[in-house]
Amino acid sequence: MGNNTAAEKKVHNERAVAATKPVGDKKLDKDLDRVRTEMIHNYAHDADEVDRALIENLSTKIRFDDYRNTYIEGECLGEGGFGAVYRCTSKSDGQDYAVKIMKKVVALANDRDTVREINLMLHADHPNLVQIKEVYHVDRKPLVLVMDLVEPGTDKQGMVMETPDLMTILMEGPLNMTETAKVVYQTAAAVDFLNTRCNAMHRDLKPDNILIGPEMFQRIRVTDYGQGRIFSGGGMSESGAAKTLDVGTDGYNAPETISSGRQRVGAYGPKIDVWSLGVITYMCASGSPPFPLNSGKSRALTLKGQFKSMTGPKWRGVDAGCKELIAQMLTVEPDRRISMGEIMAHPWVRSNAH
Repeated sequence: MGNNTAAEKKVHNERAVAATKPVGDKKLDKDLDRVRTEMIHNYAHDADEVDRALIENLSTKIRFDDYRNTYIEGECLGEGGFGAVYRCTSKSDGQDYAVKIMKKVVALANDRDTVREINLMLHADHPNLVQIKEVYHVDRKPLVLVMDLVEPGTDKQGMVMETPDLMTILMEGPLNMTETAKVVYQTAAAVDFLNTRCNAMHRDLKPDNILIGPEMFQRIRVTDYGQGRIFSGGGMSESGAAKTLDVGTDGYNAPETISSGRQRVGAYGPKIDVWSLGVITYMCASGSPPFPLNSGKSRALTLKGQFKSMTGPKWRGVDAGCKELIAQMLTVEPDRRISMGEIMAHPWVRSNAH
């Protein structure tokens, strides 16, 4: 196929996919064609919402049978407003995964947020990102996502954590400089991959969305792409970013994503994730947040960039390089704020994270 045209390659790929389906499964073909057509019709014309190519890709990865035909469902790992997450085991190779069963019945053809999250997770092929393996979509039944399983690590007392996230660890106190630098470097690497390879922003970075597995700080993973945003076209510079209402979580979101009075949020870009990582770094180093979390006060202080002073007893063991980096991340003006690439290359990060 070295000199084949794009059209010929497309036909070849479609035949390859068809060869993997059960012979004579006309219902599967009909379901797949229907969902693909509806999704493309509803989303593809709206370039700011979802990239057409990603929608077409997602529509080819949906399975229409019961996931229990392929996996054995195990214990519940957690529940929330979205639904529940269970451990599951592949019947073919015995590999364990996490299966997220949505609480509500979702029609992919009409649910932008769910489609956006799935698209990001399908393309999150990075060691520090949680990735989806398969999507199961059966009419009038909850959507099922099979994804990477992150086993819980241990807390500072050596006990297995009930919830394997960074916030659970920070509730016990600050991290040391090596641990803090590892969290910063790996989170920056993960989000930089989203920015540069997936043309997307996370938009809701916080300790709750950073998972800590058995490897502890040797390998962390970023998850929860529910507020993620995919952009088509020429990238995600501030001039090309979206105008929308507030995004993210109070206390972690960047000034440019917060509306003030009657003023709507203006244009913003990937530097909003840098600000959120700055808040996380401040918390890792000191054990407390730079702004009041889940409070109306955090909005006003964030808009002014008035974070708590990095002085006092809890900052005595924090390196000057770490403080410098935090200040560079928590800079109000996006143009002056450090980038994810610069964070990974920062001398303090490089000397402590590796």
